[in-house]
Amino acid sequence: MQQIDEASLQKAIADHPEFVVGIKARMSKSVVGENGITPLVKAKEMQKKSGLPLMVHIGNNPPNLDDIADLLTKGDIITHCFNGKPNRILDDNGNLKPSIQRALARGVILDVGHGGESFSFKVAEQAMRIGTYPDIISSDIYHKNRINGPVYSLAFVMTKFLCMGFSIQQIIDCVTKKAADLLH
Repeated sequence: MQQIDEASLQKAIADHPEFVVGIKARMSKSVVGENGITPLVKAKEMQKKSGLPLMVHIGNNPPNLDDIADLLTKGDIITHCFNGKPNRILDDNGNLKPSIQRALARGVILDVGHGGESFSFKVAEQAMRIGTYPDIISSDIYHKNRINGPVYSLAFVMTKFLCMGFSIQQIIDCVTKKAADLLH
């Protein structure tokens, strides 16, 4: 909580309005520790003041994904949506969790955010089998997952979706037009 600095965020927005396109809240145990859902509540307050889109990183719980999803509103983005961790969008029977169904009905956006440990073919294929598709396909690339995999490049991530049956046009739209539109 001590790293949340609203004054610095507002200054960055004022100084670099063409560069700051959103706020990201990393909501996984390794980041929030015992603070639970409180950092997301604070991020939502900061979002309301700034008017910027909010991207929420989901990882290992706590906090529980249901608590996270229930706070999200239209235009908010869940990234790492196809992770295979216990705090994933699917229940143990392979169905979309009710909290995620409600969030999507409110207009919450799904982003792949592949990353080094945040993508599961099994989860992605099952989600798409039941009609749940990503709005944005992104890599969440950094040095380690670029050099050692499993990301390597955005083109590599895009190819995974081609292998799962997406058309080239769907993939291109998810990494360009849809991503740009959803991030304003």
